Amino acid sequence: MLSSELPDSRFLHKPGSFVWAVRLAAITSAIVTGTVAIAQSPGEVPPSAQASLARFTTSSHAVLENKGQVADPVKFYMPGTRSVLFFTPSEIVLNVTPIRGRATDSDEDRPNSQQGTGVGLVVRIQFDGAKLHPSLEGIDEQKGKANVVRPNGENPEALKDIRRYGGVVYHDVFPGIDLECRAGKDGLQRTLVLDQGAKLDRVRFKYDGVENMRMGDGGQLELLTAIGVIQESPVYVRYKSDPTGIGPVMARYTLQGGSSVGVDIGKDK
Repeated sequence: MLSSELPDSRFLHKPGSFVWAVRLAAITSAIVTGTVAIAQSPGEVPPSAQASLARFTTSSHAVLENKGQVADPVKFYMPGTRSVLFFTPSEIVLNVTPIRGRATDSDEDRPNSQQGTGVGLVVRIQFDGAKLHPSLEGIDEQKGKANVVRPNGENPEALKDIRRYGGVVYHDVFPGIDLECRAGKDGLQRTLVLDQGAKLDRVRFKYDGVENMRMGDGGQLELLTAIGVIQESPVYVRYKSDPTGIGPVMARYTLQGGSSVGVDIGKDK
């Protein structure tokens, strides 16, 4: 996922649907009233959020711009109840917050000695072989602004008028290909938007922070991690100019060896 070091803060290295080991403040509560609480550390969970942390989920329906809430090079982030997705120009990072002293969803599959240890996770999704610095911008700006509370010792700092978006887009991340990432009810939805003549075989996603990867019985990509198995969300493909009007089609993942995957739709258009 993320490989670059952040000034003064580091991503936790050991996702959903992307995470690294950094001591970056973890955002653990969903946007409910327009204010987001930011924990001091990945192990600290605001009391108001604890009741909704039974399952790992990215429940937020908005992507927020970074105006100083978190460290560079993060440009946007998508908070959830137990996780946060960070968007930087070179990667997407999933940071899952550990819950100290409480069993995790995957505990039933783990030895008793490992249950309730508060294991967190950082998964980095990198664009393997992509343009070095693709441009990144918010899309589908939403009505209303968010206010964010950032811990600052005894004087919490409020950052106001944070713009909210429906997603972000990486322009020309692969030759002739944009990557749209949109917030949805089931988490992050990614769509590859192709110019005519662009080749899907140039697309590679590299997952850092997972122990292994496999294809599930239904063709879904499964990430084997320290906190259990995470099922990756599908990737869709559409063309910028599509006279057929068919719209996006679901692609299938293809294992490329190591920690990289490609995508395929069976045949080029």
